[in-house]
Order: sequence, then C-alpha cells, then structure tokens
Amino acid sequence: MSSLEFQQLSGAHAALAGRVASLEADVAVLKTSVAKAPKRTRRQARTYTVRSGDTLSAIAAGLGIGDWRPLYEANKKLIGPDPDLIQPGQVLTIPA
Repeated sequence: MSSLEFQQLSGAHAALAGRVASLEADVAVLKTSVAKAPKRTRRQARTYTVRSGDTLSAIAAGLGIGDWRPLYEANKKLIGPDPDLIQPGQVLTIPA
C-alpha cells in the first residue's frame, strides 16, 4: 500500500468513526426522550347502561353520535338481530 493510499484510508476511517460517534449520540438522545415520554395507557372503553324507554337512536343522539347504526354494530352480539329490542340493564359499548 502506498503512502497516499494509507493517508486516504486513514482519512476515510476517521470520517467513518466521526459519523458513528454522531449516530451513537443521536441514539442516546432518542433513548432518553423515549424513557421520559409518558407511558401510553390502554384507553378504557366507554359504555352506556340502557334504561327503560331508551332507543338506540336516542342513546346515539345523546352521546353525540350522528347515526344509531354504528352503536348497533358495536353491540350486535349483545342486542341480537333486532335493534329495536334493547333491554334495560344492558351495557352497550360506545364505538370510538
């Protein structure tokens, strides 16, 4: 290896070492910011307990949901095939 090639290789090595050091510093900053970030908690599902005289459309309107159908779809297993047959005491899951 010639002296010129050695100098070029040494320069490339020094530049690469500098880039690696910079990346390691960036990773350390990211790790610190992730450690300080608030932990995400699982969002608790909102529910509504059916009262006597309730209808899906009235419940949806009261909750600010424009249409009762998403409320029905979210609770179809509980309600059954007829959305007009909700029962007092049923706990409906409010769709997000």
